[in-house]
Amino acid sequence: MRSETGRSLGAWAYTRALFSRRNNGGYRRGSSPVAWIILILGLLYFFLPLFSVFEFSLKMIKDTYSFEAYRVAFTDPRFFQNFGYSVLWALLTIVLSLLL
Repeated sequence: MRSETGRSLGAWAYTRALFSRRNNGGYRRGSSPVAWIILILGLLYFFLPLFSVFEFSLKMIKDTYSFEAYRVAFTDPRFFQNFGYSVLWALLTIVLSLLL
């Protein structure tokens, strides 16, 4: 989500958390509770799914934390073939977007 100035909501929240307006229109170093809440919610929105996926991947064996899923994935030759395709498409996407 972008604001009218083109900055993302996260950038706005971070700026507002660090600097809050004074009466004369300048900025002072301080904290705005609303900006900190938005920043914390944004961080949770980003990191909570990452943590959940990692925690889920450690439970390949029921009720046991282990790296078995990673061992299985990294010993499968199809994993490296598919990973290579992903890297290739990522690089092609970058090159194509730079050409446009």
